Amino acid sequence: MCHNLARSAICEFMRRQLACRPRNDASTFPGSITRHRQAMRIALLIYPQETATVSAGLESTHMTSDKACGFADLVRQRRSCRTYKTDAVPPETVARILDSARLAPSACNKQPWRFAVVTDQATRLRLVREGLQPGIRMEWAAIAPVIFVLGIRKDFITHRLAPRLSGVEYPLLDLGIAGEHLVLQATELGLGTCWIGWIRPRQVRRIVDWPGDITPQALITLGWPALPPSEPRPRLEPGDITKWI
Repeated sequence: MCHNLARSAICEFMRRQLACRPRNDASTFPGSITRHRQAMRIALLIYPQETATVSAGLESTHMTSDKACGFADLVRQRRSCRTYKTDAVPPETVARILDSARLAPSACNKQPWRFAVVTDQATRLRLVREGLQPGIRMEWAAIAPVIFVLGIRKDFITHRLAPRLSGVEYPLLDLGIAGEHLVLQATELGLGTCWIGWIRPRQVRRIVDWPGDITPQALITLGWPALPPSEPRPRLEPGDITKWI
């Protein structure tokens, strides 16, 4: 028992040393790096297997933290792109983007989203000329090599009955999350996107030949940007939109 208690104590000490390991950069004091390395050598000599297990788990935690930083950069890189090259987007790239969209969370996991991928030039032109509301010219959208049509297929209880009781339109929330998954994955791959909500749902449904139980809600253009990213548009400050309680 004493052996097990000593072993547990050493493992806990080792876990703390690994969790607090210093960053190997110019901002770290040399002494902290030395102490960390000494602790690692002792732990490896006494319990090499436990050291490897704890180190692997904590390395995964630190990788998650690094990815979080990358995600913040990705969010800041996203722009609404309205100028595209005519170069095609490979089908496997489109499939990867859709896969990220389908992994979005949804109310009761009903996954109401439906997608139509329009790459045919004549159909893209029809979407722009017949599927959009009048008043705003968007001929640029037809140049994008891909147009996603985002639609909703409603479940009776979750998407029809529940919103009547709560006043919350769950399918629209779900579709918005899935659509932004799509947009951010495209951004990571170096592609440009733009949401378009100024649509005529019945005409869009007819153009993409969807059944009557799927209602189009938005288009998202996709393609290779023809121009460098524009400067970010102003955003409200956190204090203007947040209430801390």
